[in-house]
Amino acid sequence: MSVPLFARRGYEAVSMREIATAVGIQAPALYYHFPDKQSLYMAVMDCAFQDRFRRHIAFLTGEGRAFLRLKRFVAALIKDLTDDSDLVLLLQRERIDGDEARLKLLVDQVFAEPMLALTALIRELAPDRDATLVAMSVTGMVLHHLESRPTAHLIPGWKPEHANPDFLANHLYGLLQAMFGVDDDGAPR
Repeated sequence: MSVPLFARRGYEAVSMREIATAVGIQAPALYYHFPDKQSLYMAVMDCAFQDRFRRHIAFLTGEGRAFLRLKRFVAALIKDLTDDSDLVLLLQRERIDGDEARLKLLVDQVFAEPMLALTALIRELAPDRDATLVAMSVTGMVLHHLESRPTAHLIPGWKPEHANPDFLANHLYGLLQAMFGVDDDGAPR
């Protein structure tokens, strides 16, 4: 219940009283579990992303060729962010708000582990490239398409299938295949 509030209105605009009302409890009960709004917010972010990220990390670190693991990760990321549009909005809101301390907490407590797993996989695929920058580019490609959904249909040449998560995943696979020089099975060309 708190994710949509934070996603749609931002951290600063949401009060503890509103959160308590949304979840059906009295505001003092929130303070029993969370000493302040920032602690509650971090718990909300952790809850919103951690189960997904554990699965994403498993895809990135699992068995099989590196590129096939990357494909599974990209597909899961697209699916998760498509299925819950509040997550994309929450990420956008955080970047817009730009609170350095909160962003650092989010990266340290929520986003660092999956990013480290993605970076390690990129090193496996392309040891001669800057793995951190490539990992950011991979996630950026996914996020851009999902964040631009409200206006994408207005772009000249846009087609309805561009909104389909499977179509988007296949498109990104093709770009990544070319970038990493692998065939459909993830073997080097």
